[in-house]
Amino acid sequence: MKKLSDQDISSLYMEFQTPEHVRRHCRAVTDCALRLAQALMASGPEAPVLDPDLIYGAGMVHDMARTLPHHETAAADRLEELGFLREAAIVREHMRTMTYHDIDHVTEADLLYFSDRIVQEDTFVGVKKRFDYFREKMIKNGRDPDSEMARNNRRHAEEFEAAIEKKTGRTLSEICSG
Repeated sequence: MKKLSDQDISSLYMEFQTPEHVRRHCRAVTDCALRLAQALMASGPEAPVLDPDLIYGAGMVHDMARTLPHHETAAADRLEELGFLREAAIVREHMRTMTYHDIDHVTEADLLYFSDRIVQEDTFVGVKKRFDYFREKMIKNGRDPDSEMARNNRRHAEEFEAAIEKKTGRTLSEICSG
């Protein structure tokens, strides 16, 4: 299976003229997702099997086209053209309304999507602070912060957080901050 190398990632950043602050965000999301994967894979005999290389590749490029409209589609289309199909599938879906798999069947996509929702720019902030930010942003943009979709997204993130913490015996902050 073809994997994104650091050189591939650098070339894609250059191609899409990815700003440095977006690159830092991608690194922070990737780091958090990899830490979550490591914690879950070490959680015992029923631990999920995850592919750190897939998490790394998809995480590092998930927002590479953020300056474009529908950045997830632009990025995924380019990844597909280059033959990085698994990464493309994750990147294409990372902006969608998300529910997560059961913690015993967690996927690389789940961890990347979740990490993108608990990292603000290049800093781990957790579910509460990040979703409070989303709420303020929705209000500022004239959208309903109490819509069913917004409530469901927050609830799903809180439930996934609780499942991770129960499975690993560690808090998100312990995993992603340290």
